[in-house]
Amino acid sequence: MDNRDQLITKHKNKAGFKSKIIAKCIECLYDPVQKGSWRQQVQSCTSPKCPLFAVRPMQLGDKTKNLCNGIPEKITA
Repeated sequence: MDNRDQLITKHKNKAGFKSKIIAKCIECLYDPVQKGSWRQQVQSCTSPKCPLFAVRPMQLGDKTKNLCNGIPEKITA
């Protein structure tokens, strides 16, 4: 199992929606051969038609994220 598969498994097995979204984003676009970490690649996603685009784990220029419960959550990556 490569690093990408390990990341997907790690996040999809965690409780909560945020981890499931992270796992799907990694599955969809993370390429370990390309420049940047999975976080950087997710942050630079340019697919606004994706149903998860608005709630992806990190977004350019946005260090806080408002997910599901209305409480801002600090992104520390």
